[in-house]
Amino acid sequence: MNSNLNIIRKLTRTKGKLVLVVFCMLFAVFAFSQNFPVQVIPQTIPPAPIYVSNYADASTLNGPLRVQIILNDFEVANRQVRLKTYFTGSGLSFQSNDMVVGASPLFLEGGVPLVLTHVELAPYFDINNISGISPNQYGNPIPEGAYQFCVEVYDVLTGSRLSNRSCAVSVVFQNEPPFLVLPRNETNVDEVNPQYIVFQWTPRSINVSNVDYELSLVEIWDTQVDPQQAFLSSPPVFQTTTSATTYVY
Repeated sequence: MNSNLNIIRKLTRTKGKLVLVVFCMLFAVFAFSQNFPVQVIPQTIPPAPIYVSNYADASTLNGPLRVQIILNDFEVANRQVRLKTYFTGSGLSFQSNDMVVGASPLFLEGGVPLVLTHVELAPYFDINNISGISPNQYGNPIPEGAYQFCVEVYDVLTGSRLSNRSCAVSVVFQNEPPFLVLPRNETNVDEVNPQYIVFQWTPRSINVSNVDYELSLVEIWDTQVDPQQAFLSSPPVFQTTTSATTYVY
């Protein structure tokens, strides 16, 4: 009886040591994961584009993405870093390559936020700088749904990761084009002097604001071709952009 009791006591002490070691290891890993010197804050700005190529367009006035990077070590200056970006959601998942052609060099100063707009982030969505997406997916509209835009920061000299992977969420809606009210489709417009035509349309967009509409007039002489194809392949004789739903030409 005494012999069995001693064995039980030894096993109990052994288990206690094992649990203590595992706990200490997990705590060490957790503490290490929280000690990255760089904080990265991505932001998505609605409305979300419906094409991946729109994210690669640096010429727009108001881009859909913004990233703020902060180096918390005040003693470090002029530290060169690079980004790794991820885009995942409804049936779509791709990431930027380690080497992004056309990306601007990024340098961090301790305690000084570095703000990147869509201009600096555009190269990370270029078809030549991303993997995990086919040219067909790149050219087609993004399926509707919620998507995560994530960013990691790496040291250029050592290749070490300097930040957690931080993400922001955007929701993609494929809005319908406006419905033309005036003039009605396939109607004749009488010639008058002075000539004027009233164009009017009904919006069909949702969850967006500050919408601009582009009005283009094309002259088509060949009546034997499909008007839609002729319109797309012909240069406009008049083109304008307006935020109103009525335009007098």
